[in-house]
Amino acid sequence: MIISSTRTVEFGRDEKFEAQYIKNMEIESEILDSTYRSNSIGQVFFDIEKAYASHGYPDEWRLHHQGGIAGYKTREVVAIPHMSFEIPEGVSFAWNPTVTGTKMEDTYVKTRDGMKLLSVDSNGKWPYAEVKINGRIYRRPNILNLS
Repeated sequence: MIISSTRTVEFGRDEKFEAQYIKNMEIESEILDSTYRSNSIGQVFFDIEKAYASHGYPDEWRLHHQGGIAGYKTREVVAIPHMSFEIPEGVSFAWNPTVTGTKMEDTYVKTRDGMKLLSVDSNGKWPYAEVKINGRIYRRPNILNLS
């Protein structure tokens, strides 16, 4: 299985960039929560569009593919609007929302209890932030600042 993961390193401080990164982190967490709650990629994609719009980036999703089902290819199925593909438990996903200049990406599997992160930091030294969506906590990689 191919595990997709993207991390961001910053040299110095850029508050505007950091604020945009946090918004993108929130967008991705909303997508993960939608994947857990939804039965089809089409529903998730509807929620993807809503998430971008609610964070002030209504057309940004059009600039880069949003990810989809992961497996023996980086994406076995690339999500598109109105797709009827069902998403049962046990299916792995790698969503990769982007807001120009920032990108989030990790690989998860949908389980009965939620979305299980597969692309974990093995040494535990990467900074993380927690995003709460609908009562569920999504632990997301934060920016590693090397200044």
